[in-house]
Amino acid sequence: MQEKLFKRLVKKNYNDELEKVLENKKIDETAKNLLLGILYKVEASYKDFYTVKRNIETKDEYIKKIINIIEEDCDKIIVVNQEQVNNLQNKTFIVNKENKEIIIYPIERKLLYAISKIGKNDIILEDKYNFLNRHISDIINVGNNIETVEPLRDFNGWSWSVVNREIEGIEYNILYQNIRILIGNRLLKRCIQNKNSNKDYLKLLKLELEKKMRK
Repeated sequence: MQEKLFKRLVKKNYNDELEKVLENKKIDETAKNLLLGILYKVEASYKDFYTVKRNIETKDEYIKKIINIIEEDCDKIIVVNQEQVNNLQNKTFIVNKENKEIIIYPIERKLLYAISKIGKNDIILEDKYNFLNRHISDIINVGNNIETVEPLRDFNGWSWSVVNREIEGIEYNILYQNIRILIGNRLLKRCIQNKNSNKDYLKLLKLELEKKMRK
């Protein structure tokens, strides 16, 4: 019943696209309902979220990104109950990128964060940056994961309702949002999605910053 309700409320093309992707995945009905719930809430709130947030991807780009991550990087979603809680090792979710697997409590917001996380490389800059690589990659990756969840976590269609304890890393979020405002969403998105490119994205980020702010 719940799944049928979501199907009526969310645009058909999104559902069809998601269901086609899920056909060959190890994802049970509970996980499917969580995914449909995410799509429904994004469909309901993203227009207002886009107006308030500014300089972000469109709703179609956002939903397409989530579906693409599931298609390419996530083969299995295991939703645990109270009897299986030990599988989570005192966490709300576990992401196994090597096995393309997510283990999670039945919480939509946590599932969306885990999907965002599983779709990223841990290191997104070139090896030559040594220890800076890990720190900058963490700031950009974690910050983007936090931002991905904003439409579900903070925005109710009327105002921001930010609960600090629900943000996984306040410092990462502040740094990432400043980078996004200074650099712009498009170039930052290319940096995050960089998987097989030899481009020096840190250099590109610096050049863009100098262009806008001077050296």
